[in-house]
Amino acid sequence: GAKVRLNGQVLGQMPLERLQLQMGLHQLSLTKPEYYRYSAEVAVEYDHITTVNYALKKKPRGRAVALSLILPGSGQLYHGQRKGLLYLVAAAALGGLGYDSHLAFVEDRDNYQTLLDDYNRETDPTLAKQKMATVRDSLDEAKRREFNRNILLGSLGAVWTVNLIDIAF
Repeated sequence: GAKVRLNGQVLGQMPLERLQLQMGLHQLSLTKPEYYRYSAEVAVEYDHITTVNYALKKKPRGRAVALSLILPGSGQLYHGQRKGLLYLVAAAALGGLGYDSHLAFVEDRDNYQTLLDDYNRETDPTLAKQKMATVRDSLDEAKRREFNRNILLGSLGAVWTVNLIDIAF
């Protein structure tokens, strides 16, 4: 059932038994994941039973899917599911690390190209041999950075996909 709050304090889950409340106006709020919040002001009078009829309206799944398509976890958060934070944080972390890794890869790739160009211009065989070792090391480092970037961005894609499957089904 829906979570019931009265004047900001949680009373429990629906259905609730009869409550004895002080006279006056009270703020009633009902919440349930995947449903819009219901709020009402309830007047309690002396020696009178007040009945509150309500109907929670379900949030559209299509909107949640669209939100999660744009930003992982946002559809789950829209539906009141805290696990959306997990998708959001994971996507942000993997995206940030993937971007940083991409920048490192580009720098290493450019360094490799510079060293390779320098090697190709070398006319002294002894120096060319030394430079070739440096070129190989630079290429290995660029490939390692590229692999790391691809793993991080692939993981980001996996989180995004799982997030969409989770919200759609």
